[in-house]
Amino acid sequence: IRWESPNGIIPPNDFIPVLEETGMINEFTPFLFDQTLNDLRELHSMGFTDLFMSINLSPVQLQNADVLAVVGEMLAKHEISPEYLECEITETYNLSKSKSELQTIKSLQEKGIKVSIDDFGSGHASLNYVKDMNPHKLKIDREFINSLFEKPANQTIMQTIINLGHSLGLIVLAEGIEKPDEAEWLKNAGCDYGQGFLFSRPLPLSMLIPVLRKNINGDNE
Repeated sequence: IRWESPNGIIPPNDFIPVLEETGMINEFTPFLFDQTLNDLRELHSMGFTDLFMSINLSPVQLQNADVLAVVGEMLAKHEISPEYLECEITETYNLSKSKSELQTIKSLQEKGIKVSIDDFGSGHASLNYVKDMNPHKLKIDREFINSLFEKPANQTIMQTIINLGHSLGLIVLAEGIEKPDEAEWLKNAGCDYGQGFLFSRPLPLSMLIPVLRKNINGDNE
Protein backbone atom coordinates (compact mmCIF):
# COMPACT_ATOMS: atom_id res chain seq x y z
CA ILE A 1 0.00 0.00 0.00
CA ARG A 2 1.38 3.39 -1.06
CA TRP A 3 -0.32 6.78 -0.89
CA GLU A 4 0.18 8.76 -4.08
CA SER A 5 -0.17 12.25 -2.61
CA PRO A 6 0.46 15.60 -4.36
CA ASN A 7 3.75 15.71 -2.43
CA GLY A 8 4.94 12.32 -3.64
CA ILE A 9 4.65 8.68 -2.59
CA ILE A 10 3.97 8.25 1.13
CA PRO A 11 4.95 4.85 2.61
CA PRO A 12 2.49 2.87 4.75
CA ASN A 13 4.43 3.36 7.97
CA ASP A 14 3.61 7.07 7.73
CA PHE A 15 -0.17 6.82 7.33
CA ILE A 16 -1.38 3.37 8.39
CA PRO A 17 -0.79 4.17 12.13
CA VAL A 18 -3.02 7.24 11.72
CA LEU A 19 -5.77 5.09 10.23
CA GLU A 20 -5.41 2.68 13.15
CA GLU A 21 -5.48 5.42 15.80
CA THR A 22 -8.61 7.00 14.36
CA GLY A 23 -10.36 3.72 13.62
CA MET A 24 -10.54 4.60 9.92
CA ILE A 25 -8.57 1.44 9.13
CA ASN A 26 -11.87 -0.47 9.31
CA GLU A 27 -13.32 1.72 6.55
CA PHE A 28 -10.15 1.04 4.57
CA THR A 29 -10.35 -2.77 4.90
CA PRO A 30 -12.92 -3.42 2.11
CA PHE A 31 -10.90 -1.31 -0.35
CA LEU A 32 -7.70 -3.11 0.66
CA PHE A 33 -9.09 -6.59 -0.01
CA ASP A 34 -11.06 -5.50 -3.07
CA GLN A 35 -8.05 -3.94 -4.79
CA THR A 36 -5.51 -6.61 -3.92
CA LEU A 37 -7.72 -9.55 -4.83
CA ASN A 38 -8.70 -7.80 -8.05
CA ASP A 39 -4.98 -7.55 -8.89
CA LEU A 40 -4.49 -11.21 -8.02
CA ARG A 41 -7.41 -12.21 -10.28
CA GLU A 42 -5.76 -10.27 -13.11
CA LEU A 43 -2.41 -12.00 -12.51
CA HIS A 44 -4.11 -15.40 -12.52
CA SER A 45 -5.84 -14.57 -15.80
CA MET A 46 -2.43 -13.85 -17.32
CA GLY A 47 -1.22 -17.33 -16.48
CA PHE A 48 0.51 -16.67 -13.15
CA THR A 49 -1.81 -19.15 -11.49
CA ASP A 50 0.57 -20.18 -8.70
CA LEU A 51 0.77 -16.70 -7.19
CA PHE A 52 -1.01 -15.89 -3.93
CA MET A 53 -1.72 -12.57 -2.23
CA SER A 54 -0.38 -11.76 1.21
CA ILE A 55 -2.11 -8.97 3.16
CA ASN A 56 -1.16 -7.44 6.50
CA LEU A 57 -3.92 -7.26 9.10
CA SER A 58 -3.56 -4.85 12.02
CA PRO A 59 -4.83 -5.52 15.56
CA VAL A 60 -7.58 -2.93 15.00
CA GLN A 61 -8.84 -4.86 11.98
CA LEU A 62 -8.75 -8.12 13.92
CA GLN A 63 -10.94 -6.52 16.59
CA ASN A 64 -13.59 -5.62 14.03
CA ALA A 65 -16.30 -8.28 13.84
CA ASP A 66 -16.98 -7.38 10.20
CA VAL A 67 -13.54 -8.34 8.91
CA LEU A 68 -14.49 -11.99 8.35
CA ALA A 69 -17.54 -11.01 6.30
CA VAL A 70 -15.47 -8.55 4.26
CA VAL A 71 -12.83 -11.18 3.46
CA GLY A 72 -15.44 -13.74 2.48
CA GLU A 73 -17.32 -11.24 0.33
CA MET A 74 -14.22 -10.15 -1.57
CA LEU A 75 -13.01 -13.71 -2.17
CA ALA A 76 -16.42 -14.52 -3.65
CA LYS A 77 -16.56 -11.31 -5.70
CA HIS A 78 -13.24 -11.99 -7.40
CA GLU A 79 -13.71 -15.78 -7.49
CA ILE A 80 -10.47 -16.40 -5.59
CA SER A 81 -10.00 -19.63 -3.66
CA PRO A 82 -9.08 -19.02 0.02
CA GLU A 83 -5.86 -21.00 -0.44
CA TYR A 84 -4.50 -18.09 -2.51
CA LEU A 85 -4.88 -15.60 0.35
CA GLU A 86 -2.48 -15.19 3.24
CA CYS A 87 -2.97 -12.83 6.17
CA GLU A 88 0.12 -11.59 7.99
CA ILE A 89 -0.08 -10.77 11.70
CA THR A 90 2.79 -8.78 13.18
CA GLU A 91 4.49 -10.36 16.17
CA THR A 92 4.99 -7.03 17.97
CA TYR A 93 1.35 -7.06 19.05
CA ASN A 94 0.38 -9.04 22.14
CA LEU A 95 -2.55 -11.22 21.11
CA SER A 96 -2.99 -12.44 24.68
CA LYS A 97 -4.63 -9.09 25.51
CA SER A 98 -7.83 -10.22 23.85
CA LYS A 99 -9.19 -13.61 22.89
CA SER A 100 -11.37 -12.06 20.18
CA GLU A 101 -8.41 -11.33 17.88
CA LEU A 102 -7.13 -14.88 18.26
CA GLN A 103 -10.60 -16.23 17.49
CA THR A 104 -10.71 -14.08 14.34
CA ILE A 105 -7.39 -15.57 13.26
CA LYS A 106 -8.66 -19.09 13.86
CA SER A 107 -11.83 -18.30 11.89
CA LEU A 108 -9.73 -17.12 8.95
CA GLN A 109 -7.80 -20.37 9.07
CA GLU A 110 -11.04 -22.38 9.20
CA LYS A 111 -12.04 -20.67 5.95
CA GLY A 112 -8.88 -22.06 4.34
CA ILE A 113 -6.93 -18.78 4.52
CA LYS A 114 -3.27 -19.10 5.47
CA VAL A 115 -1.92 -17.08 8.39
CA SER A 116 1.71 -16.10 8.86
CA ILE A 117 3.64 -14.36 11.63
CA ASP A 118 5.24 -11.17 10.34
CA ASP A 119 8.41 -9.62 11.82
CA PHE A 120 9.09 -12.81 13.79
CA GLY A 121 11.60 -12.24 16.57
CA SER A 122 10.96 -8.51 16.93
CA GLY A 123 8.54 -8.82 19.84
CA HIS A 124 8.61 -10.54 23.19
CA ALA A 125 6.24 -13.44 22.64
CA SER A 126 7.59 -15.29 19.62
CA LEU A 127 7.06 -18.81 20.91
CA ASN A 128 3.65 -17.95 22.37
CA TYR A 129 2.63 -16.69 18.94
CA VAL A 130 3.62 -19.96 17.32
CA LYS A 131 1.76 -21.92 20.00
CA ASP A 132 -1.43 -19.84 19.94
CA MET A 133 -1.73 -19.01 16.23
CA ASN A 134 -0.68 -22.26 14.59
CA PRO A 135 0.69 -20.34 11.58
CA HIS A 136 1.89 -21.88 8.33
CA LYS A 137 4.81 -19.47 7.89
CA LEU A 138 7.37 -17.50 9.91
CA LYS A 139 8.62 -14.25 8.38
CA ILE A 140 11.89 -13.43 10.16
CA ASP A 141 12.28 -9.76 11.02
CA ARG A 142 14.66 -7.79 8.80
CA GLU A 143 16.80 -6.69 11.77
CA PHE A 144 18.25 -10.20 12.00
CA ILE A 145 19.24 -10.16 8.34
CA ASN A 146 20.67 -6.62 8.45
CA SER A 147 23.08 -7.67 11.22
CA LEU A 148 23.71 -11.19 9.91
CA PHE A 149 27.48 -10.82 9.53
CA GLU A 150 28.21 -8.43 12.40
CA LYS A 151 28.62 -11.13 15.05
CA PRO A 152 28.90 -14.93 14.82
CA ALA A 153 26.01 -15.21 17.29
CA ASN A 154 23.66 -13.60 14.76
CA GLN A 155 24.12 -16.49 12.35
CA THR A 156 23.56 -18.99 15.15
CA ILE A 157 20.31 -17.27 16.06
CA MET A 158 19.16 -17.24 12.45
CA GLN A 159 19.98 -20.91 11.97
CA THR A 160 18.13 -21.73 15.19
CA ILE A 161 14.99 -19.90 14.02
CA ILE A 162 15.09 -21.65 10.65
CA ASN A 163 15.52 -25.04 12.32
CA LEU A 164 12.72 -24.27 14.80
CA GLY A 165 10.34 -23.37 12.00
CA HIS A 166 11.13 -26.48 10.03
CA SER A 167 10.85 -28.74 13.08
CA LEU A 168 7.31 -27.41 13.53
CA GLY A 169 6.49 -27.99 9.88
CA LEU A 170 6.43 -24.26 9.02
CA ILE A 171 7.67 -22.38 5.97
CA VAL A 172 10.44 -19.90 6.85
CA LEU A 173 10.90 -16.61 5.00
CA ALA A 174 13.62 -14.00 5.63
CA GLU A 175 12.67 -10.33 5.22
CA GLY A 176 14.86 -7.39 4.28
CA ILE A 177 17.41 -9.13 2.05
CA GLU A 178 19.44 -6.48 0.24
CA LYS A 179 22.79 -8.13 -0.53
CA PRO A 180 23.73 -11.26 -2.51
CA ASP A 181 25.86 -12.65 0.33
CA GLU A 182 22.85 -12.48 2.67
CA ALA A 183 20.74 -14.42 0.19
CA GLU A 184 23.48 -17.00 -0.33
CA TRP A 185 23.95 -17.57 3.40
CA LEU A 186 20.20 -17.93 3.98
CA LYS A 187 19.86 -20.35 1.08
CA ASN A 188 22.67 -22.51 2.47
CA ALA A 189 21.07 -22.35 5.91
CA GLY A 190 17.88 -23.85 4.50
CA CYS A 191 15.67 -20.77 4.53
CA ASP A 192 12.73 -21.45 2.19
CA TYR A 193 12.02 -17.98 0.81
CA GLY A 194 13.53 -14.51 0.70
CA GLN A 195 12.03 -11.05 0.45
CA GLY A 196 13.75 -7.71 0.00
CA PHE A 197 15.19 -5.04 -2.26
CA LEU A 198 17.73 -7.50 -3.67
CA PHE A 199 14.87 -9.08 -5.61
CA SER A 200 12.62 -6.08 -6.14
CA ARG A 201 11.36 -2.91 -4.57
CA PRO A 202 7.59 -2.57 -4.12
CA LEU A 203 5.93 -2.17 -7.51
CA PRO A 204 2.47 -1.29 -8.81
CA LEU A 205 0.77 -4.01 -10.83
CA SER A 206 1.64 -2.42 -14.18
CA MET A 207 5.36 -2.59 -13.36
CA LEU A 208 5.19 -5.97 -11.66
CA ILE A 209 3.84 -7.84 -14.69
CA PRO A 210 6.98 -7.31 -16.87
CA VAL A 211 9.16 -8.46 -13.96
CA LEU A 212 7.13 -11.64 -13.58
CA ARG A 213 7.28 -12.35 -17.29
CA LYS A 214 11.04 -11.82 -17.31
CA ASN A 215 11.63 -14.14 -14.38
CA ILE A 216 8.97 -16.75 -15.07
CA ASN A 217 11.65 -19.37 -15.64
CA GLY A 218 14.09 -18.04 -13.05
CA ASP A 219 14.71 -19.00 -9.43
CA ASN A 220 14.35 -15.59 -7.77
CA GLU A 221 11.82 -16.73 -5.18
